[in-house]
Amino acid sequence: METNTKYGALARFYDEIMRDVDYEAWADYLDEVIQIHAPDALTLMELATGTATIALSLDELDCYQITASDKSAEMITVAKEKVAAQNSDIRCMVVDFLDIQLEEQFDIILIAFDSVNYLRSESKLICLFSEVQKIMHPNSFLIFDFTTPNYSPEIEGLLNESRSTDSGDYQRLSHYDSVSRIHTNSFRIRLKDEHGFSDVIKEDHLQRAWTLNEMESAVKKANLTILARYPDFDIGEADENSDRITMVVQCPQTQS
Repeated sequence: METNTKYGALARFYDEIMRDVDYEAWADYLDEVIQIHAPDALTLMELATGTATIALSLDELDCYQITASDKSAEMITVAKEKVAAQNSDIRCMVVDFLDIQLEEQFDIILIAFDSVNYLRSESKLICLFSEVQKIMHPNSFLIFDFTTPNYSPEIEGLLNESRSTDSGDYQRLSHYDSVSRIHTNSFRIRLKDEHGFSDVIKEDHLQRAWTLNEMESAVKKANLTILARYPDFDIGEADENSDRITMVVQCPQTQS
């Protein structure tokens, strides 16, 4: 028997799945980007934080007051456990970045690790960029990254795996459709407790590869100004050949 969910059972395996990611290097890169554009930034909101690993790595720099949020309550439960274990003062909360219901504003809004690729239509991208403006003040910056059609063909086959952990076991099958530009990661999960294994839980995670021109168009339609387009993990100028692009954007009324 298979049941279907999103970001539920996967939360217990997420850190294992992402075990090869150098989060500290990624956090150092994001800090470099922040220091270029907003050296006085203090408050930082990470949307789509997952289990808050990047937030925790940024917290080690002791530069920011960090709020970490995700739509998945299960992910935030794991994030809170990790934050408590490290005696961090990061605040964790459930927030849907397509429906932000917060009164606060932040100096930096961060969306890392190609989370925006989960939005597979331009209208959803524009919705995201519009929602983010609710928590931006006149000098706020939105920093996000996305992967392009150059990226998925390179890593598609490298993501297939089967693993067992103390929480149970999972299988991941990765497939990229170059016509639709949809990259599907299909997970088959069995959770384990003192009674044995659960039924198979199915989670299919679909992302769309976006071109630089497409992303620029969506940002501009949301009335945001693009300040930088950085390639991969470098400080330079991204182009259509870049695998991953980090964008820095700001509300246009802040420009002199």
